Amino acid sequence: MRKIYRISLLLVVTLIYSTAINAQTITQKESEEIKLAAKRKVQNGLKDLLNFITDESIGDAEKLATIKDSYSSSTIQVFYNNQTILEDDINPNYFNGNNIHDMSVEKYLNTLDILYTKTIESSIDINVLSLSNVKQAAGLMYIKVYFESQFKNSHKTIKLAYKKTLRVAELRVERSGKKWVANVTRVAFGDAADENGKNDIVLKENNDPSVSTTNIEPETNQAEESQKKELNEFTQLLADADDAFKTKEYEIALQAYSEALKKEKDEYGKTFYIKKQVSLTKREIQKEQELKKQEAERQLQKQKEQNYTRLINEAKSLERRRIYEKSIQQYQAAFRIMPDSAYLYQDAVRNLNKELSIKTEADEMFLAGNFKELKKKYDSYLKKDRSNPDYFLGRAKCSIQLGDSPKYILEDLNEAINLDFQNTAAFIARAEFYVSQSNIPKAIADYTSFLNIEQDSASVYAIRASLKIRTNNIQGAFEDYDKAVILDKKNPKYYYERASLNTQNGTWQKAIADYSEVIALDAKMVLAYYYRGDAYYNLKKYKEAGQDFSQAQNMQVAESFVDIIRQRSEEFFASGNKALDGKDIALALTNFTNSILILPSNYRSWFKIGECYQENNKFIEAIENYTTAIKHNENYDDAFYKRGLAKYRLGRYNESLEDFHKANEIVSNYYDAIFYEARTLMQLKNFKSAITLFQKIKIAKPTIEKSFSKEFFANSHMYAGISMIEEKYIAEANNELSLAIKLNPNLSEAYYYRGLTYNELNKQESALSDLNQTITLGPNNYKKEMARGIALFYMGNYAPAASAFQESINLDTLKKNYYDGYKMKAYSLFKLDQHTQASEAFVNALENKSDQEGESLFRDLATSYLFDGQSSKALSIIEQVLKNNPNNSEVNYLLACYYIQTQKIDEALKVLEKLFVANAIDNSFIKKDRLINVINSNFRSSKEYKALLKKVSK
Repeated sequence: MRKIYRISLLLVVTLIYSTAINAQTITQKESEEIKLAAKRKVQNGLKDLLNFITDESIGDAEKLATIKDSYSSSTIQVFYNNQTILEDDINPNYFNGNNIHDMSVEKYLNTLDILYTKTIESSIDINVLSLSNVKQAAGLMYIKVYFESQFKNSHKTIKLAYKKTLRVAELRVERSGKKWVANVTRVAFGDAADENGKNDIVLKENNDPSVSTTNIEPETNQAEESQKKELNEFTQLLADADDAFKTKEYEIALQAYSEALKKEKDEYGKTFYIKKQVSLTKREIQKEQELKKQEAERQLQKQKEQNYTRLINEAKSLERRRIYEKSIQQYQAAFRIMPDSAYLYQDAVRNLNKELSIKTEADEMFLAGNFKELKKKYDSYLKKDRSNPDYFLGRAKCSIQLGDSPKYILEDLNEAINLDFQNTAAFIARAEFYVSQSNIPKAIADYTSFLNIEQDSASVYAIRASLKIRTNNIQGAFEDYDKAVILDKKNPKYYYERASLNTQNGTWQKAIADYSEVIALDAKMVLAYYYRGDAYYNLKKYKEAGQDFSQAQNMQVAESFVDIIRQRSEEFFASGNKALDGKDIALALTNFTNSILILPSNYRSWFKIGECYQENNKFIEAIENYTTAIKHNENYDDAFYKRGLAKYRLGRYNESLEDFHKANEIVSNYYDAIFYEARTLMQLKNFKSAITLFQKIKIAKPTIEKSFSKEFFANSHMYAGISMIEEKYIAEANNELSLAIKLNPNLSEAYYYRGLTYNELNKQESALSDLNQTITLGPNNYKKEMARGIALFYMGNYAPAASAFQESINLDTLKKNYYDGYKMKAYSLFKLDQHTQASEAFVNALENKSDQEGESLFRDLATSYLFDGQSSKALSIIEQVLKNNPNNSEVNYLLACYYIQTQKIDEALKVLEKLFVANAIDNSFIKKDRLINVINSNFRSSKEYKALLKKVSK
C-alpha cells in the first residue's frame, strides 16, 4: 500500500509542475535517445553534483551558486525545479523505504554539505542498474532510472556506517530543439523489481513516405560531423588546461578551464570536474600570490638589513676620513632603519659631535680668512694633542694661505699622513700643494694614494688624468677618464674632458661619442656642439659638422669659434671658385656644397651653387639656391639678378621682372639688371617701358663705358631698335640699329631688323643689303629669307624674290610662316606669268591660312587659273567665294572672265552689265585689264561688247 501511494505521489507531483498536453508517440530511436539522456543525467549529473558539494576544496560561495544552478536553467541543471523532492538518505538510518523523510532539493543539498564528512576525493558512488521504458501520464512523458547508491564517508553526528541503497529517480522528459532533455523530478528508495510497465508509451514505426533515409542521412551526417568537431575542440581545450595545471602554469590553466566550461553542454559529463579544477586552480593561484607576498616581505627585510649595514660602514668610512657631519647623518639614517641598534654606537656619535664642533669653528674661521688666528688655535691644539692628524692638516692649510715656508707646510702635511695613512683629506691637500709647486709626479703619487683608499672618487680620477696629460702619459689619462666615467655616468664634465683628450689625440670617432654623451646629459654645453662639429669636420662629414656648428652659433658660442667656422667655410668657397675658373663644375659644386654644409648661412656659396646649376641649364635648381642665398642676405643684389635671369630662361617673365626690379632697388643703376628688365618687358609686350630703360643705358653710356663691353651697348641699341619697330617708330628704330651695327659689325640680328626698317622706309636696296649681310653672318632662318624676299619683290626682282620665299619655307620647320611664304611666292610667280606654279603656291598658302585670311587669296588663285587656261578650276574657286559673298565685285568680274574664256558671251555680258550698273567697273578698267586681253583679245572690239557699252551708257 505504501509503494502504491509513493508512485501515485510521484505522478501527482509531476502534474503539479506541468501543463497537460496531448498524448505523444515516439519512435524506437527517440526512445533510445531519451534513455541515454536520462542515464547520463543520473550517472554523471547527479553523481558529479553530490561529489562536488562534498568536496572540501570547493568554497562555500561556489557551492551555493552550484546548488542554485542545479535546479535552474544552466549547463549543470540536474533537477526540474526547486520543488523537486528527494527522500532523505543522508541520515544513515534511512536506507530503504521503511523510513521516509522527504526533503526539497535545496534542503537536501545543504544538509549534505553540512552533515556529510568531506574529502577532496569523490566519496559518493552512483551505479545505474536499469531504466524503465518511456512513460506517459496525463500527456506528460517521464522515465524512471533505477540505481545503486553508496556513501563512502561518514555522517558528522551519527556514528553509523552508510549502507548501499537502491534508489529510483523519476525524470521529466521534454524535447528541446532537436534533442531530448531529462531532468529529475523526484528521487526515492526503489527497486527495479517493482517496475510493472504501467503507462509505457507504445513505440511507432517510421513509415512516413515523406521522410526518406536518403533525405535525412546528409543532414544527420552533417550534424554528427559538427558535434564531433565541437567535441574534439572541447577535449583538446580541456587537455591543454590539465597540462597547464600539471606544469603549474595556473593562470593559463584557469583561462583554459574557463573557456572549456563555456563550451561544456552537459553532454560531455565534465562540468563538475571543470568547476572543481577551476576552484583548485584559483586556490593554487592564491597560494602563489601569498608566497610572492611573503617573498617580497622577506626581500624587503633583507634590503633593510643590507641598507643598515651599508649605512653603518659608510658612517665609519666617513669618520675615518674626518667627514664628521656626513658620518653622523649616516649613523642617524641607519638608526631610523633599526632603532634598537642606536645604543651600540652612542660613544662614536658623541665623539663625532665633539670633533664636528671643533671642525665647524675652524672651517668658519678659514672661510672668514682668519688664517693667523686659526693657525694659533691649531698650535694650541697640537701642544695638547699631537696625535690628531687633523690639527697638522689644518695648520698646513693655514700656512699655505699665509704663504709660509713650503718646507714647514710639507712637514705638517707629511705628519698628518704619517699619523693616519687613511687620511684622504691630507693626501688631497698635499697633492694640491705639490701641483702648486709644479711637482706633478708627486702630486700624481698622492692622488694615487688617495684612490687606493677611496676607489670610487670619479673627480680624483679626472684630476689625476689631467696631471698625466701634463706628463705626456696619454694612455694613463685615458684609463683614469674611463674610470671617472664608469663611476659617475651622469656627469658631463668627465665625458667632455675625455672627449677633449680624444680631440687632442685625433681619435675623432671616440671624441664624437663622448661629446654626444655630454650633449645628452647637458644640452646647454655649447662647446660640446662646437668640438663635436670639429670632429665631424676632420672626418669629412660636413653635413653633421655644419649641424653642430649651427647649433653652437645659435647658442652664442664665442666669436673666436665662429671665426674658425667661417674660415673653414670660406676655404671651401675659395676652392669652389678655383674649380669654377677651371670649368670643373662638378668639383666646384662639391666645394660650394661643403662650404654651406659647414656654414649654412654662407650666402655667397649658395649663390655660387646657383651659378653652377645655371651654367648647366638647370634653372629650377639654380632658382632654389639663389632663393636660399637671398634668405640669408635679403639685400643680395646679384642673387636677385641671377635668379631673374634663371626665371627669364624658363619664361617666367612676371617673376623675373620683379627680381630685376629688386636688384635695381638694392643697387641703383645696376645696368645689367636694367638691360634684362627691359628685355623682360619686351617679352611681356610692354615695348614703351622697355624703350625707356634702354634709353637710360644709352644716356649713361659715357660714364659707364669703361665698365661694360661694346657688345653690351650694341645689344642695348639693337633691342631698343626692335622695341621701336613694335611701336612703329621706324626711323628711330633704324637709327638705334645703325648704332648697334657700328659698335658690333657682326651683330647679325641687328642687320635683320634694320633691313626690316629699310623695307618699311621703302629703301629696298638698303634693306636687301642688310638682309644679305644678316644671312652671311648667320645663322640663317625663315624670317631673314622672308624679309629679303619682300625687299626683292618690291624692287621688282620677282625671280630671286620667289627663290627667297621658297628658302624661307624650307627653313620654317615648324610651319609658323607657311601662309605668308607661299602667298608671297605665288605673287612673285604671278608677276613672272608662271601661273601654273603660282596656282600651286596659292593652293599651299590656302592650306595654311587662318580663319580670318583667304578670300583675297582665293580671288588671286582663280585669276592665276584663268591666266593658265584652267577654266574649270577657276570656276570652282569662284563659286566657292560667291557662295559665301555673292556681292564680291572682284570675283564676279572673274566669273565674267571665265564666261568669256569658255565662249559663254551672253552670260559674260550679263555679269558685266551688273558690274557696270553697280559702278564696280567701267570701260577704262576693261581696256587696262590684262586678263581679258590674254583670254580673248578680240572681246573688247566685238559688236556684243560695244552693244553693252551703248546700253549701259544710256
